[in-house]
Amino acid sequence: MLRKKINFNNLFSEFDSLFEDFGSFSSPYLIRGKKNVESGNDENGSWTKESFVSEDGSYQVTTIYKTSSETNKPSSETLDLKKQLESAVEKQDYESAAKLRDKIKSI
Repeated sequence: MLRKKINFNNLFSEFDSLFEDFGSFSSPYLIRGKKNVESGNDENGSWTKESFVSEDGSYQVTTIYKTSSETNKPSSETLDLKKQLESAVEKQDYESAAKLRDKIKSI
């Protein structure tokens, strides 16, 4: 079985040259169009909506970013329950561990 060495640099340059003739784009990543940005607040926190539509309307992207008004930092009660849960698991008291787990989930 003969193996032929492939020079990937040449392969990629050949690939690039194939696509040079498809269009006279100044940059393949540049799409002209309009961008619209909206933002506001609701009961869940703040949000930002960015929309982009190409000039011909064939390409559209909408992205929504949300920021929660609540911090996800656990309360001291939750931290205490987690310590109790770890202790119950170490003692193999799975019945208590299950109750603590359910209590943590409800919080």
